[in-house]
Amino acid sequence: MFIITAVATLYFKGHHANNKKLFAVPIATIVLIFVLIMAGGALYQFSAVNSVSVGNISQNITDDGYGYYNGEINGDIRVDSNFDYLSVDVDFYDSTGKIIDSTIGWNELHPESGKTYKISAMYFGKTQPVKAELKVVDSASSTTPLYNETITILTSSGV
Repeated sequence: MFIITAVATLYFKGHHANNKKLFAVPIATIVLIFVLIMAGGALYQFSAVNSVSVGNISQNITDDGYGYYNGEINGDIRVDSNFDYLSVDVDFYDSTGKIIDSTIGWNELHPESGKTYKISAMYFGKTQPVKAELKVVDSASSTTPLYNETITILTSSGV
């Protein structure tokens, strides 16, 4: 669009155009393209957030009595749109708020739209986890999760 406007301006007015309004067209075109790209990204994020739902979350972390805590967090994820990749990342936190373990509870290339999948995130370690954060992301390098939930972990004794 920019090139067409520049050629039209030179053709109709020559190199010394007196009508400066024609030069606003390429600038307006660049601004319009930028706005359309930003709006497209925002619409994708809004649509993607509404097409993933997580439910039936349960946790079963126990103190085995030998200085270790182990168990898992389970749940379901329903996908209502087409994605190239989806992952449920789970971070376990200690009482100071430090991440003590990170794992993938589920991931899939090209998950089927309209299907529900099972989430299972295992934990095994010497530090007692007090909470876990579940994040659904659509790429391995995503910084903005499509879904995010923090659950409190109630540790039971396995002895």
